[in-house]
Amino acid sequence: MAQKNNLLNHNAPVSNVRRAGRPPLYGPAASANPLNTLNAAERRDLFLETAARLFNEQGVKNTSISHITQALGLSKAIFYYYWGTKQEIIEEIHARALNLLNQRLDEVQALSLSASETIRQAIRVHLDGVINCRSLVSITADKTVLSKELLAHQRAYTLRFQKLIEWGMEQGVVRHGDPRLIVFAVLGMCNSVGRWFKDGASSKANQVIDLFTDIAARGYTKD
Repeated sequence: MAQKNNLLNHNAPVSNVRRAGRPPLYGPAASANPLNTLNAAERRDLFLETAARLFNEQGVKNTSISHITQALGLSKAIFYYYWGTKQEIIEEIHARALNLLNQRLDEVQALSLSASETIRQAIRVHLDGVINCRSLVSITADKTVLSKELLAHQRAYTLRFQKLIEWGMEQGVVRHGDPRLIVFAVLGMCNSVGRWFKDGASSKANQVIDLFTDIAARGYTKD
């Protein structure tokens, strides 16, 4: 069953991340600044969550720092207490999301299930992640906005799926073919959900996850 996860609440190592500062404590800016009621981690999450929503709604390239601060009712000056550039936010959203996806894949593999069931569960947790963090799909769609480090992490995650498919072939439960192409087909289909799925009841998300997992399985399962 899909569970609502806020991928932005999971820490991941990100290089060159700006240390959270303090909002103004005196004057008009202090009384109007919602960040004053939050701790440092919560302030960062607020910026990340707002940016992620805007990235999903209007695209990464079409979202500026001004868009993010205007959505929060803050000035651009306050933004720079916490972040150096928009790129830092892009990198951290992507890193945190990938970190959680890898953690959940670790949990699936730790169950020591059959190859067939492991692949199915891996697809399910990936779909759950896509549905609950559509900004990951928005950012991934434009690889020019990612650092070489994060692109390498992305490829490593894809390779984990490829090894599962190769294991399935060895066990006779996955059709023979190029495992890399099969993974691209499966993950590409799963990622497409993030482009059209709208927030709704968890039962609706579960229906989507069930359907797409079954469709994927029919595509890669050996006849």
